Amino acid sequence: MKRILTVFLCALLLSPVVGFSQDKLQIATMNTNRAINESNEGVKLQKLLVAQKKQADAYLQTKVQELKQKQAELQNSVMLTEKAKQEKYAEMQKLYVALQREKSKTDRDFRGNEKRYLETIFTRMKPVVNKVAKAQKFDMVLDDTIVKGLLYHNLNIIDITDQVIAEFNKLSNGK
Repeated sequence: MKRILTVFLCALLLSPVVGFSQDKLQIATMNTNRAINESNEGVKLQKLLVAQKKQADAYLQTKVQELKQKQAELQNSVMLTEKAKQEKYAEMQKLYVALQREKSKTDRDFRGNEKRYLETIFTRMKPVVNKVAKAQKFDMVLDDTIVKGLLYHNLNIIDITDQVIAEFNKLSNGK
């Protein structure tokens, strides 16, 4: 997909049909990941995600310890018959599988939450990108990953990541 977009972008920039001369075309770039992660909201998000991950890990660790304790008790139990031990081992195996499923679900939920949070921040950031781009009279703003994919260009491309972060922080602080 990025390759198709890069080829399209190159064709667009180099095409005389576009109506812009290369001297007049003003292009900016922005490191979207950096802008999100270094913004005040992104920093808060990272802290929130770390806290959620620690909480989930602590809960799962407690469950693992409980399972290990049951296993140790079962191994030290001399009063159970062999059939009863086998039933307990089968029960523990089911608990282990359930714990693995719970861990997988927790990981999926965590990744889903992270994705939603990042999309929310990016959606709120897009008008700020437009504001900065219009104020500086850019014709387009590209994600830096696209620009890094260009093998050659002789265009003056300016990074506006820091300006977007500053403006977004003003917005999120209510200024």
